[in-house]
Amino acid sequence: MQKVFTRCLLPSLALALTLGCVAQTPPPKYAENTAVALVFAVDDDTNQSTRAAPPPFAERLTAALNVRNLATVEVPFATYGGDFGLVRDTERRLGVMGRAAPGSDLLVLAEVRADFYSQLSGRYRWTVSVKLSVAQADTPQNAMVETFTIPAVLTYAHEGEDDALALVADEVARRLGSLVDKFMRGRVAAVTTSAATPAAPGERAPSIYFVLVDRFANGDPSNDFAVDTQDPSAWHGGDLRGLIDHIDYLADLGVRTLWLSPIFRTRYEPFMGHGAFHGYWVWDLHEIDPRFGTLADLHELQAALSARGMTMLLDLVVNHVGYQAPLLNEKPHWFHPHGTIVDWDDPVQVVTHEVHGLPDLDQSHPEVYAYLLQGALHWLDSVGIEGYRIDAVKHVSLDFWRRYNRELLDQHPAIVLLGELYDGSPQVVNDVQKVGNFTHMFDFPLAFALRDVYCQQQSVGHIAAVLGNDRFYADPLSLVTFVDNHDMPRIMTACGSQTKRVQNALTALFTLRGTPCLNYGTEAALEGEHEPENRGQMVFLAASTLKNHLTTLLGLRTQHPVLVHGTSEVVHFDPDLLVVRRRHAGASILLIIYNGAARRDLALADLVPGTWRDLLAGASQITELSLNQGDTFVLHSSDAAVPPPLAATQQWRIEVDVAELPATAQVFVVGSAPELGAWNPNLALGPLQRLGDRAHLEVDLPTGVVFAYKLIVRHADGAVHWEPGDNRYLFVEGSGEPLRSDLSLRR
Repeated sequence: MQKVFTRCLLPSLALALTLGCVAQTPPPKYAENTAVALVFAVDDDTNQSTRAAPPPFAERLTAALNVRNLATVEVPFATYGGDFGLVRDTERRLGVMGRAAPGSDLLVLAEVRADFYSQLSGRYRWTVSVKLSVAQADTPQNAMVETFTIPAVLTYAHEGEDDALALVADEVARRLGSLVDKFMRGRVAAVTTSAATPAAPGERAPSIYFVLVDRFANGDPSNDFAVDTQDPSAWHGGDLRGLIDHIDYLADLGVRTLWLSPIFRTRYEPFMGHGAFHGYWVWDLHEIDPRFGTLADLHELQAALSARGMTMLLDLVVNHVGYQAPLLNEKPHWFHPHGTIVDWDDPVQVVTHEVHGLPDLDQSHPEVYAYLLQGALHWLDSVGIEGYRIDAVKHVSLDFWRRYNRELLDQHPAIVLLGELYDGSPQVVNDVQKVGNFTHMFDFPLAFALRDVYCQQQSVGHIAAVLGNDRFYADPLSLVTFVDNHDMPRIMTACGSQTKRVQNALTALFTLRGTPCLNYGTEAALEGEHEPENRGQMVFLAASTLKNHLTTLLGLRTQHPVLVHGTSEVVHFDPDLLVVRRRHAGASILLIIYNGAARRDLALADLVPGTWRDLLAGASQITELSLNQGDTFVLHSSDAAVPPPLAATQQWRIEVDVAELPATAQVFVVGSAPELGAWNPNLALGPLQRLGDRAHLEVDLPTGVVFAYKLIVRHADGAVHWEPGDNRYLFVEGSGEPLRSDLSLRR
């Protein structure tokens, strides 16, 4: 059922009654009859499939461009559909479009998805997620992109995805027209503007600094209670006043966003010898704990940050309350009665049982939902914070997050909702982010990969394989990256107190995609293996090797937008050497990571053309590098050549010597990405076909991706044997020729 609707977008009913609908300016008509290739793709993340958008949706988007005197041609689905099902990142999809529509001047891509949201009062609410991209056909990597979501409320239960798309088509068409207008205005300017133009005074590139408030600075001794700075499990007296006193320290470091540990009312007495200084045993979300300060202190902190171009995130705990919280007696019906989680692989227990005995809130109860929603809205409305870091996402149902975060975003569209989801699957993280309406998610896989490479001297393939899965995120730039946090050993301890290793790990962190997040005291080389030692007292240094290095890195991100907005691609990979290029608006950054034991000389001309300079050392005209283990370089070029787009897939032919295996045994390949089973032996690729003493398999894999993998043997009785030793790696570099791997099974 097709629906045509008109509406007037006004900020309030009162304004609507006064002014009526404001007449809109007619769209511009461009003098040149620009040839525009169109693709309107509907993605289904459940089965990783793509289809062409339904005609009512496509026609309205096309009409919005035709009225601008643009010559539009919709690319036939048959020419791109197969590749789009395999390729999820937008830049490569634009490359597919360019090859499918030669002769086009512009590429316009709309990627949409419609998800059922809820049923309420006989209406059926859907959420339509949209990503619009406009690019010149010869430089798809410089696309202008806009992402947004639109609610669509349907009347009948039988209406579905296509009806939701038809309902929002006019609004999507309006935004597409505006994006095209913006792109057309900037076509000439984009060629002449330097991508390394520093930000305006006061602007800072996105970065986050986590503060465990009790351990940072004691600015007001009058609010201390049972403070013992010699006991790592006790309160140390840190408070909001201490943060206010050290705002300039943080501003001088160069951070943009301050993330505070929970500051809400919590228990006073230790529980089984442990104090609640960390704040995660919340008793009341609506009240600041007096030991942290007052509401006036929080307002003063917010004002001090704003005056310096900085923002604040509060830590929000909605899964549980603290031990012996008054709410247990006041509202016993608010809590799940099931006790502590016993089976951590049981998805029901993970959501409805207690984490380490902490009383588990039943978020499906209307009173609980209202309490949690009003608690979050209170601080947004009264203080004006930027948003929340949200604790323990996996322990609360996705239905709750879908509704809760959407209501927060409806009232505060620009807020940050940063989810902590401890899961190694990019597909799971992406699904939770999109369905749960989180704006950002933490990147745990990259954190562990950085620690493996820099602290344990393992292969750079650990990092490369993580980056290879970026194609499963709707937006890898929305990830928040880190090398440690308050729940794991500090990076200095993990790296054996080796400052140079930590320096290099931080260089990679601040150069790779995503928003980097620092743990307080990293710049002071704080150490600690386990809780509470890894939550030690802050030490303020006027200068240190790590502090100076971090100030430089934070400054580089502000001066070079490519570090914030750039796309990512692997230029070179072998198990000892990883070269990642990030590109944005005519600028390129090369991140070079070497972890081989032997010294190695590298000629840049063998990898990429262009004139390169070392951002960290300030050296220009870099053509060769001499690499030692752990070395990490950041090179910049404003005139690097743009490589041609890669083909979507490349064939891999693998052969394995199986002479020593029984005839009934089967060989499979299992690895880091879904194509290879995502390390799940039950989903592994294979079995390889045996022919005498050899077993072989051929498969098409996406290009530009590094896969980590191993061989496994499944015996007749069902037992699975993993080959020992380090991971194997495959770089699908996109040369066009089939890749060949001739392997012997490790025993």
